[in-house]
Amino acid sequence: MAAAMTSPTHAHHVRLSQNLPPLTPGDLVAIPIAVVGTIVAIVLAATGPGVQTAGGAAQILIAMAISLINMAHVVGLLLLDSVGDEGVGHAYLRTLSMIATPAAVLANLLISLLA
Repeated sequence: MAAAMTSPTHAHHVRLSQNLPPLTPGDLVAIPIAVVGTIVAIVLAATGPGVQTAGGAAQILIAMAISLINMAHVVGLLLLDSVGDEGVGHAYLRTLSMIATPAAVLANLLISLLA
């Protein structure tokens, strides 16, 4: 069961497991969006028009870029939160991931539909 942290520095954090660092509610929303959005972007790129067209190449580049952004976000979040670091990059990558992932899925979907 998820339990709220009791220390004052982690007042708004949730600990899902003893094996995971305490996460904010924003992180708990951002991680599934990043994972599912990355998978959807990759599937759209794989089923798109192909690398022989500009649209297909763009889809693959978009999927690779969003994969790198989301890997940096999720892996960095889990590694850096495990040692208690919550620097500027933490909020920046979460916000970037939350905005860029739906945009990448929408872009890949439009390319698939219009190509």
